[in-house]
Amino acid sequence: MARLEPSLVSRAPLLGPVLGVAMADSDLTTAFDGELRKASLEDLLRRLLVARAATGSLAVVVEDAHWL
Repeated sequence: MARLEPSLVSRAPLLGPVLGVAMADSDLTTAFDGELRKASLEDLLRRLLVARAATGSLAVVVEDAHWL
């Protein structure tokens, strides 16, 4: 993440539920309410995928997409 988009590192704890790992909130994310957490996570995922796709080929598999 730090190599792709260093400015997003403070939001890394938002990825915990997506990755299925427990991550402590950062100083930034600890203040997020549910709505802001959801919006920030969606933006974070979009920006990371765009940054990664810019470096070369990328395949994305979305399981249980109907829950989105």
